[in-house]
Amino acid sequence: MKKYIGLLAALFLFAGCSTAEEEPKEVDAVSSSIVEVKEPLNEQQQLTLDSLSDFNSFANNYANVEPIQRTALWDDYISGTKVTWTGTVVEVWDSEIILIDSNYYDGTLFQELNGKPGIYRVFIADFNYDIATSAITPGQQLTVTGDLDSRGNPSDPFGNWKMYSSEIVQ
Repeated sequence: MKKYIGLLAALFLFAGCSTAEEEPKEVDAVSSSIVEVKEPLNEQQQLTLDSLSDFNSFANNYANVEPIQRTALWDDYISGTKVTWTGTVVEVWDSEIILIDSNYYDGTLFQELNGKPGIYRVFIADFNYDIATSAITPGQQLTVTGDLDSRGNPSDPFGNWKMYSSEIVQ
């Protein structure tokens, strides 16, 4: 009996392995690509982008962008942009300089600004190295350049701006 079962299994296996060639099947090639279409910028958004080189104007214009539009504007057009901004030194840390829009400087330290609406007017320049802190003093006006990486938020009491890979402009 075992012999017959083995013989039947071999027969089914042999029958299943046909040497007849199958004709290739024609397949419709379908390619799809997703193209993200950005909404055209409105006047306020364009004004904001056009003012990137002046921190005071930029901060004013960004605050006037509709809150619901800020994230897309930041993500699509501003984040990672190299900017050159001038401000007044609030504090100097090992590898960072805390600056504020000169129109808002009153001698207040960063810790006292944090958590208050004025923090939106602060930008931090992060250097990839320790800086000579004795050459830079609070109250001094300074121009720095760097890559924007953190955005301020006019409605967030902890929402200051931050740039990385900063350099002092001489």
